[in-house]
Amino acid sequence: MSKNILLSKLAKSLQIILFLFTLTFINNLSGQTYVTWTTGAGGTIIGTYPGGTVTASITGTGNGITLSTPSSFTDFLNATGTQTFSTFGPRNTVPSKKLTFNFSTPVIVTKFNMNDIDKGPQWDDSFLFENIVFSSTTCTNCISTVNGGTADGSHSGVSEYGYWFDSTAPITDFSLNYLTTNNLTHAFLGYSMEVIQSNINIVSINSPTICSSQLATITASNTLPGTYSYDWTVPSGATNPGNVNTFTTSIPGTYSVIVTNTITGQVNTPVSSVVTISSFINNTFNQIQPICAGDTFNLPLVSNEGIAGTWSPSIDNNQTTTYTFTPTSNFCSSTEQMTVIVNQLVSPTLNSPQLFCVQDNATLNDIVISGININWYNSSTSGSILPTSTTLQNGATYYATQTINNCESNRVPVLIQVQNTSAPTGNTNQLFCSTDGATLNSINIIGTNIQWYNSSTTSTTPLPNNTPLTDGMTYYASQIVNNCESINRLPVTIEIIFTLNASNYVELICDELNNGVESINLSNFNSNLISTSGNTFSYYYSLNGANNEIATDEIANYTNYNLNIGTEIFYVRIVAPNSCYQVVELTLELVSKPFILIDDSIILCEGNNVQIDAGSGYDAYLWSTGETTDSIIIQNPGNYSVTVSENFGTLTCSTIKNFNVVLSNIATITETIATDWTSEENTLEVLTNGLGDYEFSINNIDYQDSNIFTNLENGEYTVYVRDKNGCGINSEQIYLLMHPKYFTPNGDGYNDFWKINFSEKEPNLTIKIFDRYGKLIKELDSNSIGWDGTYLGKKAVSSDYWFLVIRENGKEHRGHFSLIR
Repeated sequence: MSKNILLSKLAKSLQIILFLFTLTFINNLSGQTYVTWTTGAGGTIIGTYPGGTVTASITGTGNGITLSTPSSFTDFLNATGTQTFSTFGPRNTVPSKKLTFNFSTPVIVTKFNMNDIDKGPQWDDSFLFENIVFSSTTCTNCISTVNGGTADGSHSGVSEYGYWFDSTAPITDFSLNYLTTNNLTHAFLGYSMEVIQSNINIVSINSPTICSSQLATITASNTLPGTYSYDWTVPSGATNPGNVNTFTTSIPGTYSVIVTNTITGQVNTPVSSVVTISSFINNTFNQIQPICAGDTFNLPLVSNEGIAGTWSPSIDNNQTTTYTFTPTSNFCSSTEQMTVIVNQLVSPTLNSPQLFCVQDNATLNDIVISGININWYNSSTSGSILPTSTTLQNGATYYATQTINNCESNRVPVLIQVQNTSAPTGNTNQLFCSTDGATLNSINIIGTNIQWYNSSTTSTTPLPNNTPLTDGMTYYASQIVNNCESINRLPVTIEIIFTLNASNYVELICDELNNGVESINLSNFNSNLISTSGNTFSYYYSLNGANNEIATDEIANYTNYNLNIGTEIFYVRIVAPNSCYQVVELTLELVSKPFILIDDSIILCEGNNVQIDAGSGYDAYLWSTGETTDSIIIQNPGNYSVTVSENFGTLTCSTIKNFNVVLSNIATITETIATDWTSEENTLEVLTNGLGDYEFSINNIDYQDSNIFTNLENGEYTVYVRDKNGCGINSEQIYLLMHPKYFTPNGDGYNDFWKINFSEKEPNLTIKIFDRYGKLIKELDSNSIGWDGTYLGKKAVSSDYWFLVIRENGKEHRGHFSLIR
């Protein structure tokens, strides 16, 4: 069909639509236009047109698609530039192509051209249009004819072309296949496409099938958005839904609808729907009986009514499961459920290994096991059931199952140990001391859970373990291991040895240094405890420690033990050569010697006596003077001693005190040496003699060992000398002299005379005053009121004057002063 014919048909059929569109819409049916092509992804070509895009792709061995075209490509296509694309294929084989086009919006294809490019030897091929076979595989309402095609036989320099495809209605995709015949080939083919974009609505409707008593939903769908009205035709008995696009019904039959665009007036061809009703079937199945875990079973895939279906979940033969049947051959049938009970294989519980005594003669019935309907086997997988009276064998493994709900469990192994306990071991003759208080517990044998009997076999009642041992008696011991008592018994004959005849001992000891502790050797008292020899001794703090030889209670340093004041009891374990022992008490009491509180040196003041007291309350006194009283009077210095004794029963502790009586007396001050004539830097030195130990003071309060006093001001002082031994204090006054630096004899009553301060305290002191030329101006004695500043009755001039002081002891002192008028 030519383009003009197609347009004429379209114009006639769409006059009203185009008219209405011209008034209210733009491009309800757009004009013809060539597609513009560009390169797409993945070996495709993308075309664009007003309102949409189209994707072109190619398949076929050796074929390709491209935008590259020769310059002569457009000779017969009436298209230029990007309005064309091309394909290429093999030149030596018969080509086969498949071109596929997908449109984003519905279009009418008005012209699809193909051009065989044959311009010169480089494009030479044997392709002829009249020798192609083509088909449209996916396109409906399409016309595929070769119109306007030309062909010649030269194939050299002449292009062949054809206008060979259009569509009568809007389409969204199509595929074209073509194959050349007669072994013809080609190298390059060019294409162009002209389309009209379509906005024509396409109506579709569903045709449901429902079960009886159900409702069918019928829906009319439009390909284009817009406002539509619906005119329905329904079968007899059904209610017409009116102007709706969807409704429900339970009446079977044919329903049709005409859809009108209320804006454009476009009316579609009537579209029909058929509603079918199917009868409902209830599916039934035969119940599968309970199985044992692990057994296989199958669920029927077809119901008793012949309906096929599937079951979910998957079959699980290890646990009880409810399965659901869903029909697949007839949806108007029921889904059903079936629960398949799976009985679990519950194994019996037991401990392994299990031990039995040989004398029990145990059987399978004696094995401790928890379960019901127990069966026993001698192998893990095969074998016959064993009688429960089967005698158990040492080292054998037996296997047990239990059966619940006719399901026998897996086999559980148990290892059997049959124990034949041996008799305990030890010396059959054992010796004990009478002091041991030995019982059956004292017998030394090797074994576990020892049982004692008074016969080798006949007695079945064990003796208490605290049964005292009898000399000459034979006892029989068994042992129990893993609750199995030995059949054989060990005989032990007892011999009792009597005491060592050791005795307790008490002794008092003097504290020689009177320091509250005395170092002693405990072994020195061994002969006082026992008279026999060859014994060994060990010493303990407690009786329990001695009897049980508790190491932490033993006295390790017994040869150099520090005994404190007071009484201590030691427990001595004496072991005889025959290994018998006896524990005796060694009681030692450390007592203090008399304490004599006499100093090593005692002071006797000259001309006095002193009383020496050795303390009262002791039993005896003996002085070096021969006196025996607790105190004596001493008048002379010298070395003395006293011995004081105290009796502790038969023990006498004595203390000797040596002391020295030293003579002391009051000090004699032989001279006090003054270094004076300063304001506050004067010194005094006190010289003494005597027998005592002296200390010195200038205020009779603060005493010092040094006899020199420094940094003293001038003035009157009393020096004190005290005997440290308490024999008295001697004192003497002394004056530190100083002269005035100037005087002002102006008759005002102040500082009118110049003299040596405190000179009156030295009666024999003389003072001579000279002028600066050495002329004697005035001579004063110690009692003078001082120089009045005159010479021969006249006032002496203001000047410096010199003086000479001659002291009572002959010492001289020179200085100068100023007379100021």
